[in-house]
Amino acid sequence: MSKQTILCVDDERNVLLSIRTQLMRCFPEFMVEIAESAEEALEVVEDLISSGQELPLVIADQIMPNMRGDQFLIELHDRYPKILKVMLTGQASAEDVGNVVNRGNLYRFMSKPWNENDLQLTVSEALRSYKKDRTIEEQYLALEQAKLELEILNANLEKQVQERTQQLKLSEEHYRILSEISPVGIFRNDAKGNCTYANAKTLEITGLSIEENLGNGWGKNLHPDDRAWMYAAWTNFVEQSNLGHDVEYCFEHRYVNPDGSTKWGFVQAVPEYNANGEVVGFVGTISDISDRKKNEELLRLSEQKQRALIEALPDLVMRISRAGVYLDFYATSAFKVIGKTGDFIGTHINDSLPPDLAAKRLNAIQQALATEEIQIYEQEILVGGVLQIEECRVVACGDDEVLIVGRDISDRKFAEIALRESESHKAALIRALPDLIMRVHRNGTYLEFHSTDSFKVFGEAEDFVGTHLDKFFPLNLVEQRMKMINEALETGDIQIYEQEVLVAGKLQSEEVRIVPYTEDEVLLLVRDISDRKQSELALQSLLEGTASVTGKEFFPELVKHIAIALDVSHVFISKVSGENLETMTWYADDRIQPNITYAIAHTPCEIAFLNGIYNCSAGVRQVFPLDDDLVKMNVDNYLGTALQNSSGENIGLLYVLNHEPLNNPKRAELLLRIFGARASAELERMQVFEDLQILNTELEQRVQERTKELSKARNFLEAIIENLPLSLFVKNGKEEGFGEFLLWNNTCELMFGCSKEQALGKSVYDFFPKEQSDFFNEKDRLSFALGQIEDIPEEPIDSLTLGRRILHTIKVPIFDEHGNPDYLICISEDISDRKATELERDRLLQELSQLNKSLELRVEERTTALVKAQERIIAQEKLASLGTLTAGIAHELRNPLNFVTNYALGSIELSQELLEAIEPLRPSLDFDTSEMVETLIADLQENSTTIRAHSQRAENIIFNMMQHTRTDDTKAIPQPTQINDLLDQSLKLAYHSKKMLDNNFNIKILTDYAADLDLVDLVAGAMSRAFINLIDNAYDAMRHQRNLLSSSKHTEKYHPTLSLSTRSLGDRVEIRIRDNGCGIAPETQSKILDPFFTTKPPGEGTGLGLSLTYDIIVKQHNGTLTINSNASQFTEIIVTIPKRYN
Repeated sequence: MSKQTILCVDDERNVLLSIRTQLMRCFPEFMVEIAESAEEALEVVEDLISSGQELPLVIADQIMPNMRGDQFLIELHDRYPKILKVMLTGQASAEDVGNVVNRGNLYRFMSKPWNENDLQLTVSEALRSYKKDRTIEEQYLALEQAKLELEILNANLEKQVQERTQQLKLSEEHYRILSEISPVGIFRNDAKGNCTYANAKTLEITGLSIEENLGNGWGKNLHPDDRAWMYAAWTNFVEQSNLGHDVEYCFEHRYVNPDGSTKWGFVQAVPEYNANGEVVGFVGTISDISDRKKNEELLRLSEQKQRALIEALPDLVMRISRAGVYLDFYATSAFKVIGKTGDFIGTHINDSLPPDLAAKRLNAIQQALATEEIQIYEQEILVGGVLQIEECRVVACGDDEVLIVGRDISDRKFAEIALRESESHKAALIRALPDLIMRVHRNGTYLEFHSTDSFKVFGEAEDFVGTHLDKFFPLNLVEQRMKMINEALETGDIQIYEQEVLVAGKLQSEEVRIVPYTEDEVLLLVRDISDRKQSELALQSLLEGTASVTGKEFFPELVKHIAIALDVSHVFISKVSGENLETMTWYADDRIQPNITYAIAHTPCEIAFLNGIYNCSAGVRQVFPLDDDLVKMNVDNYLGTALQNSSGENIGLLYVLNHEPLNNPKRAELLLRIFGARASAELERMQVFEDLQILNTELEQRVQERTKELSKARNFLEAIIENLPLSLFVKNGKEEGFGEFLLWNNTCELMFGCSKEQALGKSVYDFFPKEQSDFFNEKDRLSFALGQIEDIPEEPIDSLTLGRRILHTIKVPIFDEHGNPDYLICISEDISDRKATELERDRLLQELSQLNKSLELRVEERTTALVKAQERIIAQEKLASLGTLTAGIAHELRNPLNFVTNYALGSIELSQELLEAIEPLRPSLDFDTSEMVETLIADLQENSTTIRAHSQRAENIIFNMMQHTRTDDTKAIPQPTQINDLLDQSLKLAYHSKKMLDNNFNIKILTDYAADLDLVDLVAGAMSRAFINLIDNAYDAMRHQRNLLSSSKHTEKYHPTLSLSTRSLGDRVEIRIRDNGCGIAPETQSKILDPFFTTKPPGEGTGLGLSLTYDIIVKQHNGTLTINSNASQFTEIIVTIPKRYN
């Protein structure tokens, strides 16, 4: 996001620069633009606004050419009224100021010359006011949006409740169908053990009618040999269960059919408990196992007939010695063994069996030989990667040998496991019995009658059997029930209707389901739905009474309807006010009472406020003796729930008081919770709007708080209609329409991103890729093929809304009465977060390990840095003492060096004069003499020139040494300097000096000078020497790099580049000088600031340049000098200098 901009307008540039400097220093988070006329300012404003920049403030002068300041500000206000405007001028009439105040909404007028603190305060307040105005606009729009969403949520609440009620009915219908198609017999006995109900499958197995099966008649057709012990076992089971003992009832027994044949049954039962843990009856299942018993009998006979053959040729026969050595080994082709049968003879048991199985077999051998009795045990062993369960029989054969017969019993064991799982599943279905079950004849006579203890009827169950419907019901209900019975028998369809019956003087609502049983009989399943009806009626009444009202009118309507719905004498809605509660409204004596304020301490409201809800069904005055109001109201019952805002904080209470206990506390508590949420939202909404009317100067903060509360209230309302945490869906198992969704709960909508309307009647192929859908479809068919519950620990899916998710899915196949696939019940749990947490934990452990390693490296680096810093401090101390020494040495050497320099120059001049003097005499001299004289004079001139050159170099060294000692000279007074100009001047001096030395070496120079730099306090001459030294070193490094690359034939690819840049860092200025030369080796970087240390060849450097530069920048100007370098790549010098010298 770009910075906001402040625009300053004045025709005097020095004034503009001064204002901009102060604003940039005081408000670094804002950009500052300037304009020298009103026309230019309007163009700047248009450019900023069109580019999306935000312009909160404009500061303008009054006296300007062409357009005056007041005209400009009025024009700006007409275009952009939200921009704040300040007039800063020394010449403005009262008329001009009044004009811009009235027509241009002037924020403030300031006079020149201005006070810096006043200007800073004015700009701060203006920016704050602008931000506040913008925030208020945003929050007001958000508040209006939240208000609209809240009204929509309130309007949809009733519709959602009705939809959930319909979904509950559909769910009950699905589970009723599952109960009706149960393939096992289901029966129920009362707490004394007498049979009170049996389904059709039970009667089919026992061969009894429903009348014969009731009471103790259920054992009438038991086989004579089984009757006595079955009755004894049942009596013992009933007695022990009533005593609280955990007793298992699970037996196989026989029945005698009317034709004299025998039928086998497998029966099991469990106690049924009420809410107090008392036995109220027993439920059980019975399965016809005659076919299995017949098969077992046939198998027994077959075994008798073929015993000799089986004993001669078992699955596996082994003869083994006492020591465990195989003497003979034979296995049939169907029996799987580890290895080949012929390989076992002569080997030990330990050579072929795992240690535990080998020890088990040796122990059985020793027991058989010691007791001469057959030893039988079972073992599990992996053969070819498949688990095989074997039964081993060990028989002594002589004194030191045994015969071991092995048999593969894997199929039998697996079948037993499957049977136990099936019986467990059947036992779960037993618990789904309704409140009241009746078997009724076509003529209206009760043939069987059973009700739970919680279901209220006109009398005892025995009073109904054998009587007609009209004995207990009024004529209209008898006619309705007879009509439904006839329709069920004629159509074969289930008939469902609701009725209202007076039981013990109280109206009871019932749901009646009539299921055809035989040609002339039906089963009636009746459920007491009074509580649900009352809740629906009360909820409907409350919704209708409060849906059309909001605000202060809402609470009186709510308490009146709650009082009527719950039949209570007092209803309160209170809000928190410090340590007290202040009533929003309260209802008593059939009317709304004046509001009151009362302390919350030592009252039942205190408990409800702390715990969220509190119910005192009786004696509330005795429980809270310090609450005088309870005595005055003469109430005995209290039920209250805390009102919470969207952030979960308690803001009030909704509670009822009554003289007598509530008729249905659970329903009352549910209604209080539902409308407590509505009251919480309404109370919070009222508080928001009341606060909006009170807000004035603190409007911004209050709007933010109320907006946040409204957002939380909306989230709280959304949480009311959240779905179950598990996805539950049912698929069609029939071949026609296989895999189509028949049931789809709300969590599925969130999980898979598909609504109920979109999912029902569709299959996975409509929502997932074909490859993934094929996988799901194959898994569904496998579930039906296995015929058992399938647990899929991890199953990846691609949700339309959540992306890739991992589910834990359980599938339960349901078959019809013919054993064909009917339904597939699927329950899925989203475990993606748990898996992600496991992966995140592994990742964090890995990161922790890496951080530990990184920490060790950082400690090592910090130690190295500290060592280098210590060395640098020592070097600086040496430099301090070296400076004094250098000054003395330089002073002592300068005088004799001047003599050497001057006499060398004189020798050169004298030798030239001598050469000119003897020139006329050369013809008179012989050749050798002339040649010798000329050579001597030439050598004298060359030696004198060499002496002079070296003396000049020595003089230059002494000059640098003297400069080194004078960098901390306190007499030099820093002056405000344009550092960009000084740096550019130093660059030109250094460049031209180097160009004179080597005109063939060209470099590219890049400059990036900040245009808005202030004047910097500098000793210009000293700082210029420092810049020249740094630029000279960069030039030499690039020339050295060129020479290195020329030897490797890469000269054409190398382009010497020198970059110089400046920028402002608050109260400091930063200068960067970067070259792409040879760089500095790491081992050299710690020494380059030492005096007399140089990396240049002998004769090319004194070693004092960087040391002198460091003293000028750091010591003299309190700056910093940092050197970043990478050998053979670059060197960058970073210099920072304070703008103001201290």
